[in-house]
Amino acid sequence: MGKCPVGCFKEGADVLGIGVHPEDSAICRSAIYDGSMPFHGGVIGVGITPGLQKYFKGRSINGITANGWGKSDRSFYTMKIDNIDMAKSNVRIVDHEGLNSYVGRLEVRS
Repeated sequence: MGKCPVGCFKEGADVLGIGVHPEDSAICRSAIYDGSMPFHGGVIGVGITPGLQKYFKGRSINGITANGWGKSDRSFYTMKIDNIDMAKSNVRIVDHEGLNSYVGRLEVRS
């Protein structure tokens, strides 16, 4: 996985909530927690929403435990992008079923 621009995997990076996260939650870790991105990385979409007032702790998923929060100015949700037409890239790797993968067939959009 490439280096996250906001340091999601640095020591002490938090995931807050599940499905919808406050703006100070780690985006990459949240995407792995939600299942929209695998551990090896990938392309995700991020939607921004008005903040949630309260969220209680979630369960542990993929070795990541979500924490609760009391108030958030903005929140975000992550979406898996599995269609090259949705990604800002001209190259992708797909598996035998045509799904994005980190091993498989290399496809180049021309």
